[in-house]
Parts: sequence; C-alpha cells; structure tokens
Amino acid sequence: MTGKSAYGSWRDLMPLGTVIAMGILLAVSTFIVTRAYYASLERQQFRRSATYYETKFKPYGLPLDSRKTYTKLDWQIWTATLSDSKEQFERFTAPLGKWLDESTSRVPLTDFYDTVSGKQEAFQARSVVGGIYIKALSDAALAKKWKARTE
Repeated sequence: MTGKSAYGSWRDLMPLGTVIAMGILLAVSTFIVTRAYYASLERQQFRRSATYYETKFKPYGLPLDSRKTYTKLDWQIWTATLSDSKEQFERFTAPLGKWLDESTSRVPLTDFYDTVSGKQEAFQARSVVGGIYIKALSDAALAKKWKARTE
C-alpha cells in the first residue's frame, strides 16, 4: 500500500484493526458479496501490516499512530483479534497485561492511555471497553462455549 494522507504516508498513520475487524465479523460491503472473500481480503491487508506493527510496540501497547504515544484499549484488542495464530494474538495483547498489572491508576478501566508512561489520557468507565470481548465473537468455538454457559 502506498500513497500519502494529510499526515504523511500510510505507515505513519499505522491504520489498525477497528474497521478491518468489524468488516470481517459483520461482512458489510456493497461491493464484495461473500463474507469469506471479504474476510480474506482484510486478513491479507492485516498480514502485510502485522509484522510492521509489532516493531512499533511501546512498553504498554501499540500507539494509535506515529504522531503520539497514546492508544485505545479496545482498539488494540480488535487489532489482535485479526491475528492468524494464538502466538501473534498473545504478542499483541501481552503489553496490555503488563499495563494492567503495572498501572497506578485507581479509576475504572480507561480505554485511552499512554503506551510509554501507562497514564490515563482521558476516558474512564465507558461502555466501549466492552469491545475487549470481540475475540469471543470472532472465534466460533469460544463463542459457543460462553453461550452454553447461559443456557
């Protein structure tokens, strides 16, 4: 992928998984008919970017883009969900575990924090944090397991 945006090249922006993850799970597209085909295209895009993204991790996660070091918790999980392997998923989520263990914040779970200092940038106790459960939606066996617990 080449080209420039208002902020520079696409790699400077480091576009990640929010739209891709939603596209794969919901397969909403007027141009691509089947979910499998749509998911295949999006996963190919993620595979091309994943190795690059892994070089950009900070101690507490992956920054939203190259201009600042802050990130969003749910957004990182959405991105990790696109991984093709458990090992890659764990590499993407390991810094989040470190952040949760080492955070000195006493507010309800924030979804917007700095990946270097771990400090909360703004939001807290927002319903968007429910997005961390997207892995359960993307994994049929895991979704079935949890659904069975409610029956």
